[in-house]
Amino acid sequence: MLLNMNTSALSRISATINGSARLADTNSEEEKWCKEVHLENNTFGDSSLEMGLFGSTPVSNDASGDGGRGCFIEGEEVRVVIVKINDGRIADWKGGVKDWIIASDEAPHEVNGV
Repeated sequence: MLLNMNTSALSRISATINGSARLADTNSEEEKWCKEVHLENNTFGDSSLEMGLFGSTPVSNDASGDGGRGCFIEGEEVRVVIVKINDGRIADWKGGVKDWIIASDEAPHEVNGV
């Protein structure tokens, strides 16, 4: 939700997101799908053009040519957390506050849960 904001705008707000979280079942289709989508959406640019620390080219021992990015989401100690977002609040540096909710087919909600 905050992905399309520039750094300057992002530094002037505070965002609170409320929801409920659960762990995806290990080795489930849901977990596999979430990891695939995560890798697709978190490219942070072309890895062949990115520069490493102090302007050096990153070194990768990964034969797939993707910079070894999969190693960050694999392993027994890594779990996928699924979050169902319900509502949130965005406050800006001027004191403006906006509350929002995710519409659902369930019982209707008003702003601030009223």
